[in-house]
Amino acid sequence: MTVPDFIHAGETHVITRIERQAEGITAARKRGIYKGRPPKIDRAEILLRLQQGQGPSKIARDLGISPGAV
Repeated sequence: MTVPDFIHAGETHVITRIERQAEGITAARKRGIYKGRPPKIDRAEILLRLQQGQGPSKIARDLGISPGAV
């Protein structure tokens, strides 16, 4: 086997793994088992604080999130 053959074999393995994982997640969602990660950011809280005049940096510090998420 040459180097390009190894690269192709590795890419094929990764693609197959990703496809199988996606199929498993879809099946689990249908059964109600896989719901994903719970949201960390409370959008309502952010909007309320913005309306109260707080800046994004302060909101981010208080909520423990990145300012870019605000």
